[in-house]
Amino acid sequence: MMTSRPVSKTKLDTIREATRADIDMDMQMVIRYNHVTKHVPYQLKGCSATRAALSVGDGLFLYGDRIAIPASLREEVLDQIHRGHQGLTKSRPWQKLAADLCELNGKSYLVVVDYYSRDIEIAHLPTSTS
Repeated sequence: MMTSRPVSKTKLDTIREATRADIDMDMQMVIRYNHVTKHVPYQLKGCSATRAALSVGDGLFLYGDRIAIPASLREEVLDQIHRGHQGLTKSRPWQKLAADLCELNGKSYLVVVDYYSRDIEIAHLPTSTS
């Protein structure tokens, strides 16, 4: 389930541990809330509109297909997210790249991804010869 996420195993383990320790993210409470409608835990009162999207999987609290970050890790995760989006003058984009050629509907494209910012550039290649 978690194999397609851009998160290391170490970070996932850290999130799982913090999720277990976070009272507001009590997984048993979420499971009960999704199956019992009479008693809504106060921690989930604001979630009633999105109730169907709440789930628990692989030791993680999920909202749809996204991992919910426990309160104890939110500042750290936000810092990491924002580090890659400080603008061209503060960050050093396009230092570590991934590139690949792909074909779609008979047309060739060059796809380049910056590992740090996750920016993607796609260019149509009229010819794929060098």
